[in-house]
Amino acid sequence: MPSNSSASSSASLCQFTLPPDSLAQAFPFHFVFDHTCRIVQAGSALQKLVPNIVGALLSEQFHLQRPPVTLDFATINKRSKHLFLFKSLTNNLVFRGQVLPLETEKLTFFLGSPLIRSVDSLKVAGLKLKDFGRCRIRRGSQDGGVVVEP
Repeated sequence: MPSNSSASSSASLCQFTLPPDSLAQAFPFHFVFDHTCRIVQAGSALQKLVPNIVGALLSEQFHLQRPPVTLDFATINKRSKHLFLFKSLTNNLVFRGQVLPLETEKLTFFLGSPLIRSVDSLKVAGLKLKDFGRCRIRRGSQDGGVVVEP
């Protein structure tokens, strides 16, 4: 069994990253915001649902339902190990995922997807299965809804 120091040193040896196009394919609902909470990048599926998202302030586009903190760069980054639920002010869709701060770049990534309760609600939201990239949808989440998995 490896020691903790071995595990932590191997984790720090990660040398591969995703190119931007691959990131966008893997996370079509992602968004990135800067230290002023201005959205500087968004996945193609998210841009389809929330027009003009790039360049807008986070507070102009989303209400943070969970965790219960203010939409502030430092505060959000301190909670990066928590589940995040962002509710779109454009269409009331809730996006579930995590945030990953890139402190050296003063950027934070949100990696998630819409919380979909049924396959029929995909049509209502204007979504198709192909919008979810390389993932699958399954029935039977804890609340009886539809779960999108990577």
